[in-house]
Amino acid sequence: MAQARPRDLLLISAGMQECVRPLLGKLRLQCAELLECSGMAVRNPSAFHFLSVLDFPLFLPKEDDPGQLDSAHHPFTAPLPEDTHLLYSQPQCLLGHIFIERQPPLSSVD
Repeated sequence: MAQARPRDLLLISAGMQECVRPLLGKLRLQCAELLECSGMAVRNPSAFHFLSVLDFPLFLPKEDDPGQLDSAHHPFTAPLPEDTHLLYSQPQCLLGHIFIERQPPLSSVD
């Protein structure tokens, strides 16, 4: 349950995830930009936040035809071995077996 207080803003959205998530992402960026234009520091442009995406979907709905699927990463990525049984019945549920080369942590001193 949200712990809203006076002057807080609660945003509730509904709709298909493929439509709602990108719109909420754009709204988040616009809100940050508006706050920064008014003098409030929201983002630190010199900060580096490393991100590694795991469980990346293998397919996503096409933008122009959501009933069709398109490769989310590239067409040569294999599904996770434990998901292969979904290939013909539920391809939208497949996760990609994306190999990540392990490297030492990034540092500012080389």
